[in-house]
Amino acid sequence: AADATKLANVVEDTTPQLGGDLDLNSSDITGTGNIDVTGTVTADENITIDTSSSGNGLTIQSSNNTYNRLTLDANRTGAGNLLGEIMGEWNGNQVGAIRISAGSDTTNKDDGKLSFLTSSDGTGIVERITILSDGNVGIGTTVPAATVDILSSGTNSQSLFKASSTGGTRAIINTDAQDDAYLYL
Repeated sequence: AADATKLANVVEDTTPQLGGDLDLNSSDITGTGNIDVTGTVTADENITIDTSSSGNGLTIQSSNNTYNRLTLDANRTGAGNLLGEIMGEWNGNQVGAIRISAGSDTTNKDDGKLSFLTSSDGTGIVERITILSDGNVGIGTTVPAATVDILSSGTNSQSLFKASSTGGTRAIINTDAQDDAYLYL
């Protein structure tokens, strides 16, 4: 049976319309079907979308010849502050993320940094690829000093770059135990 105190002001209407704000007073709306909104949805806290089957979740879809945009807008004051994040979790464990951070121009607030993070062993996500506001890309470094800057971790011989095709390996850049780099063609 429904709680009469929560339903006291509900009118049975096949096309209900709301002419102002909807205040739930810390109550939940549950049910099945769609919620169609024309305009803006504003939340002071979190909006959670709980799905029970693959492929469900948040969809932004245009019905006309238009494009869609997901905007993460934050009024941060310091250089390097996180502006937005898309997080991937596996049973509550963080396994990957895309982060958008403020750049160094705190006056105009018009530059930024894009970071890609992954977790390899459950110890937390680590920044793997960085794109700075000047376009420099770092792999293994968060401060790339060149257009593409690859930094290896460890001192054992390892490949930094490998170009291959179905016919075999075409080029390899390796480092050795002394951090010397070698190009093999």
